[in-house]
Order: sequence, then structure tokens, then C-alpha cells
Amino acid sequence: MKWLILLACVAVVGCGSPSGDPPDASVERDAGPVEVGDPLTWALDEAGPFRVGYQRFEHTYRPDGLDADRTIAVHVWYPTLDTSGAPAMYGGLVRDRDVLTDATPAEPAHASGRYPVHVYSHGHRGFAGVSAFLHRRLASHGWITIAPDHTGNTLLDNVDPRPVALYYLRSLDVRAAVDAFVARDELDADTDHLLLSGHSFGTHTAWASAGATFDVDRIESESCTTETPCTEEQLDVFRAGVRDPRIVAAVPMAGIVSSDWFGETGHTTVSIPLLAMTGSADANTMSGAEVQFERASALADFTWIDVEGACHEFFGLGCDDPAGEQERVVATYVLALGRRHVLGDQSVTAVLEGTSAVSDRVTLRRGE
Repeated sequence: MKWLILLACVAVVGCGSPSGDPPDASVERDAGPVEVGDPLTWALDEAGPFRVGYQRFEHTYRPDGLDADRTIAVHVWYPTLDTSGAPAMYGGLVRDRDVLTDATPAEPAHASGRYPVHVYSHGHRGFAGVSAFLHRRLASHGWITIAPDHTGNTLLDNVDPRPVALYYLRSLDVRAAVDAFVARDELDADTDHLLLSGHSFGTHTAWASAGATFDVDRIESESCTTETPCTEEQLDVFRAGVRDPRIVAAVPMAGIVSSDWFGETGHTTVSIPLLAMTGSADANTMSGAEVQFERASALADFTWIDVEGACHEFFGLGCDDPAGEQERVVATYVLALGRRHVLGDQSVTAVLEGTSAVSDRVTLRRGE
């Protein structure tokens, strides 16, 4: 149903922030002065001082296990001081009047002199802009977000049934998107220390890229079928794994680590901090979130937050949330994890340990 609503919306004028402007008109933002200062002193639960810029480009690469090139769209959100410009458009579907296309990048505000980087993996039949609220919030705090559209698994080009290779290709898309961003050499970013988040099917991407080990015997016997065949080269990719060592912390949102792909113990090879997010009203995770915590609680650094009354799209396009807490809750925890493990900020520890409450709707539990 959410996709029907989205398509009905974009068919008329495009979705995004409310505005009386014509669909393709230039928009203007508050032109007041921007006080930057030290980003590590900015409130976690509020937007930072920067406005938000956006770029899109395409990248073609040859993935392991395939005998053909793969082209992905790569989307980048970043801080800017510009006050006017064309509103961003995501995938030709969603217009975002709070984001300026091809805006002039602001100078990095962090002590390193480089932008910290967040990478993102969208869900099944999604697109990079699904969680644009999160990308905007991080950009306002001086971060860059790099997010690919997973070709063959977006709203406009989804392949059904899913090819088996897609379960590793998504991680290769994220890696290739970062590599392509680096090759463009346009923004000075710290791509050696990445914060990763993934929504829904992006949860699988997050676990795989974080270092979970695939159960190749199970994949070969249960997933490789006449309808969804596998090659030995593709199975070799699963055997090797798709961990990206540049990822130092990850946030799986609105999804559960799958035994179908990682077996009963494949998740235990993850050694970086993970912060899993679920909603109590999300039918996709209600029965599995507790089991996931029990299985993952023995990891070196595993945290689980569950948001009372939050649906599946609380972490994406948004859903009925009278309290209006989507951006504040989700972005606060993601930013806290990034500041702690990318930037070494100890001041956010209380939020990540649950001794400083973000919302009374949040239940936070940490592994042993």
C-alpha cells in the first residue's frame, strides 16, 4: 500500500516537504548566519547548523561472480551554506525541498579537516532517498552520506524472484559507491572509517558488510534453484564474504539477521559495534527482534532499541506517528553511534548505554 500511495503522490507533483512552489522551482532557505563551532558540542537530538546539498551520479563496475558490468546510481548528501537552488529529486519520484541540488559544499567542520562519512543501504523495492530524513540530519551535522540505488531491487526496476547474487551484490554496491565517490576526488572525506546503516532488506546488507559469514552449504541447497540458479563463481563470493573493513560501526534498521543466509552462527563473526533498531508495530520484526537480541547479545558490542508504536517505515518513508519523533529518535541514535566510533566522542556514551533517555518510547538493551 505504501508504494501505491507514493506513486499516486509523485504522479501529480512529486512528494517532499510541503511548499506552494511549482514542482521544479528554485527554493530558498533561511539566509541567517551559520554559527559552526565544534560539531561535538552540538545537541544530538537537534538539527545541526548546516543546510543540505545533494548530488547524484552513475557508476559502472564489474562485480565479483558476474560476467557483466553493473551500473548503479550513487547519491550524496553533504553540508552546505547555500540558501537557494533547485530542490533534490530522488529517482524521479520524490522531491525534497529541504535539500539543494548541486549546492556548494561547506568546508569540513570537524577537527580532522575532513567530512565524516555515513553510508546507507535501502530496503527491498526502495531507493536511496527513502530515509532522506536521516541523511539530511547527518548532513546538517557536517557529515556526508553516500548511498547507492541497488539496481534490480528498486521500486522501478525490481527483479522477481530475487537473484541469489543480490544477497552479496548489495554489499558490493555499497563498497563500489564509496570507491566511486573517492575516485571523483571532489570532497575531502574520511572514507577509511565508515558508519553504515540499512533499512529493511538493508539490514541484510549491514550484517554482511559488517562481517557476518554466509552459510554457503545452506545457500547452495536451499536458495540455488532452477528458478534462481547460482554459479560456482557466485558461491565463491559467498564463501569469501563481503566484509568492508572500512566500516567501523553499523545500524541495521527494521530487519532481522537471517539464518537462511548466515546460518545459526554466521552473525557471530561480526566484531564491530552494531546498533539494531526495531519498532513494536512492525509486523516484519515483532516476532524476531527478541530472538535476534538473544542470538546477538554475546557479540562484543551489540545494542538493541525498540520504539513503542513504530511501524516498519518509521525508519524510512515515515508512517502515522502523532508524536512526530521519527527524525529525532532515529537520527539521534545513528549520530551518537557515528560520533562515538567514527569520531571518538565519549560524550555520547550515556545515550548509547541508555542512561540518558532520548524518548520514553524507546527500550534500550545491550548485549552482555
